[in-house]
Amino acid sequence: MQARLTFKMKTTFLLLLSLAAAPLIHASEQESCACGAATQSDLSSCASSDYQQADAELNRVYQAVRDAYSDDGLFLEKLKQSQRAWITLRDADLALEYPHMDEPGYYGSVMPMCIADYQASLTWQRVDYLKRWLEGTQEGDVCSGSLMTEPELLEQREPKQ
Repeated sequence: MQARLTFKMKTTFLLLLSLAAAPLIHASEQESCACGAATQSDLSSCASSDYQQADAELNRVYQAVRDAYSDDGLFLEKLKQSQRAWITLRDADLALEYPHMDEPGYYGSVMPMCIADYQASLTWQRVDYLKRWLEGTQEGDVCSGSLMTEPELLEQREPKQ
């Protein structure tokens, strides 16, 4: 039992550490990219790269949540519905932020950078939101809904025999 608990603790610690480090890595890469940019094209490319990193992290976290809650079919269906609705909301928010984006030249040469920055910002917010299902909640949180407690998450991550 002690060995299993130790394995669970190590696994959980490594998962939480990697989740916590991602935004720090993201921030330092973005700063170094933006600092080296010499042209608007470079800045746009940098912003696009940031959005791609955010999207990759979102996909990783989304899959980790699916894996952690794989035994709950209803949760998985609601997660999929939520993600689809979020994508629709993200796109609508982008259209609201830049209603004339389909008009060439309306916002100038900064437009690709601005769109990518905005998409990255919304995506990082979604990443943070979904991470709640990987971090768990404390025992006794009566309003936690579908969030598992930390011990339940540990149990889910335990290799099945």
